[in-house]
Amino acid sequence: MLSTYSAKSAGKDPVRTIKRAGFISLAIMTIIYFLVNLAYVAAISRADIRNSGKLVAALFFQASLRLDNLGLRKYCQAWLLLAHLETLLVMISLPNDLV
Repeated sequence: MLSTYSAKSAGKDPVRTIKRAGFISLAIMTIIYFLVNLAYVAAISRADIRNSGKLVAALFFQASLRLDNLGLRKYCQAWLLLAHLETLLVMISLPNDLV
């Protein structure tokens, strides 16, 4: 698994490389975050967001993928659960990689 510790010894100037990579990844993720929020606003009306009582992501998936018509809502929820479980397992195993 590639981590900061293993990447530090891979280049000629590791401190500069890690600083540059951190800045670039932060910029890319900021742009992606902005574009996702723009997609939410474009796909869902303001009244639907205020009056639904649901998460905006659930409304977005319903509007874009037509989950109600296909009966796939429960599978989408299971997929989100597995994604969160994966994140939890990575966070639990992370301290073992630092040794």
